Amino acid sequence: MPPAIRVAALYVHPIKACAPLRVPRLDFRPDGRVLGDREWVVLNDEGVASWQGAHPELALLRPLLDAEELVLEAPGRAQVRLPRQLRQRSIRAGFWNDKSCSVDEFEAFDGGDEAAALLSELCGAPLRLVRLGADAQLRPLNNAVHIVSTPALAEICAGLDARRFRANVVLDGPDLQPFIEERAKAMIWTGGRMEIYAPCIRCIVPNVDPQTGAVDTRVAERVAAASAQRQPGAPSVFGVYGRMRAGRSLEEDAAVELELDF
Repeated sequence: MPPAIRVAALYVHPIKACAPLRVPRLDFRPDGRVLGDREWVVLNDEGVASWQGAHPELALLRPLLDAEELVLEAPGRAQVRLPRQLRQRSIRAGFWNDKSCSVDEFEAFDGGDEAAALLSELCGAPLRLVRLGADAQLRPLNNAVHIVSTPALAEICAGLDARRFRANVVLDGPDLQPFIEERAKAMIWTGGRMEIYAPCIRCIVPNVDPQTGAVDTRVAERVAAASAQRQPGAPSVFGVYGRMRAGRSLEEDAAVELELDF
């Protein structure tokens, strides 16, 4: 029998590079995107998407979602509210493209001065919040579902917080082997199927403590060391990318099966 695997936690990241929001269910759009996930980004003063590697304080900005609004919360600061479907003040947002070593530009919609002031005060740098246009939201990695497992986390460091890895899905189970997700080609559950198509190449973002914003370089070092043991000479990886092939939702505590690719 296959090992018993369940969904231990689910997260959406309303703003790429900011705190995740734990949810009881992921809902998927017809194109496979997670509803509400990575629809907003933070731009630096050059109009290019920023990240926690440059501004670890972004981990302290907690976005909340309701039916109509995106709500921004940060320690010691007043809430800022924006319409979820913001489509005013069209600007260009840049994303670094590793393959072409250049910046790709897409349409986005500026979140206004109040949100920009909150970000800039939090991080001590000129930053702006934007909602991505349709083409930017459909960028391949922006469309991916990120999957990790608690046994793999424990192999890196006992008690390591899954939120460091920006995952959407956290798997657990009494017989689940560490890193078995890297050998899977699909994840299946009642009413749903997700193709697993690539490992997640890791940068330094897992060094950032999601609770405090403090940086500990040992985390990425441990991830790299464990990755080198599994795949010598390859880039540092942890977790996998998935894309929806069937189904419209995935719930916390759902039983899932990994279809392995031997």
